[in-house]
Amino acid sequence: MRRHFNMTYPWSAPSLEVARRLDFVARAEETTQRGQPAVLLVVGSDDDLQGFREPAQQLHDFLANRYADPKRVELAVVPGMGHALAEEPGIEPAPQTEHASQVDAHAVRWLRRHLVL
Repeated sequence: MRRHFNMTYPWSAPSLEVARRLDFVARAEETTQRGQPAVLLVVGSDDDLQGFREPAQQLHDFLANRYADPKRVELAVVPGMGHALAEEPGIEPAPQTEHASQVDAHAVRWLRRHLVL
């Protein structure tokens, strides 16, 4: 987000701890050790390369190479979508965007395939 908003962020100890917990690429081995759950990663083709697209690809590749069934790990890239699922600034109710609809379709398909009822 620093690049997106052209600003710096002063990281405090608590925010660094949250960042460590949310670093799914660095913690990917934990996922392989916890039952190899099905994972869907959805990014936009216009999202930040270093901040989202590359880490999503790295996480996908790491898990797919270690899972007994690599098809349980999926990376979906929505063409033309940036990071936001709503029109900016996204703080007021608004109709769903075409990109958000595509993300929904990926999620529904994935849930139908992996949700055990």
